[in-house]
Amino acid sequence: MKQQITLTLAALVSAMIFWAPYLKAEDQDPGKPDTVRTESIKAKAGKQAIIGMKIFADDSIFYNDKPWVGVGSLCIPLKYDANAFKLDSIKYTGTLAQWDEKFTNPRIDTGFVSIGGIYSIAGKDRPLIHCPDSSQTMALLYITVNKTAKPGAYKFEMTDDPVQKEAYLGSPNGVNGWKPVFASGKIVIEK
Repeated sequence: MKQQITLTLAALVSAMIFWAPYLKAEDQDPGKPDTVRTESIKAKAGKQAIIGMKIFADDSIFYNDKPWVGVGSLCIPLKYDANAFKLDSIKYTGTLAQWDEKFTNPRIDTGFVSIGGIYSIAGKDRPLIHCPDSSQTMALLYITVNKTAKPGAYKFEMTDDPVQKEAYLGSPNGVNGWKPVFASGKIVIEK
C-alpha cells in the first residue's frame, strides 16, 4: 500500500513538472489579476524576523460542465540578497497549509526559494485557495538578518524556477495556469 501511494505521488508530481511549462503564462487569468505579495518589515542586523506572504485569488472556471472555484496548484520562485539575510524556514498557513503537497527547494538559504503546492494528490479533495474579497496569508517566511548586513531596503524578486520555469497559479483541474502579479514589501535593515 505504501509503495502504491509513493508511486502515485511520484507520477502526479512528474506530470505536474512535465506539463507546468506548457500551461503557465500562456493562459489568461480568469478573473481580476491574482496577486502574491510579501509584507514590509523592519529588522536589525543579527536578529530574526517574520515576513507574511499573502495571496489574492478570485478565479473560477468551468471544466467538464463542473464549476471549479479557486487555485489548485502554484509555483512562486523568488530570489533575494543572501548577503543581507538568510531564509531559515517557511511555515504554510491558511488554506495552503491544508493542501496534500507543499514544497520548497531543499536549500532555501542560498538567495533562491521556490514555494510550490498541489491541493489534492489522492483521496479527499482539499480546499482551494479562493479569496475574492481580500488577501489571505499563505505562508510565513522566517529570516535571520546577517550581522554584517548593510542598512537599507531589500526585497524579494520573482525569478524562474529551474524545474517549473516561471511562476504560476493553476486551476484545480491542472489544465490552466497563469502568472500572478508579484509585489514585494520592503525588508528594511536597521543598525
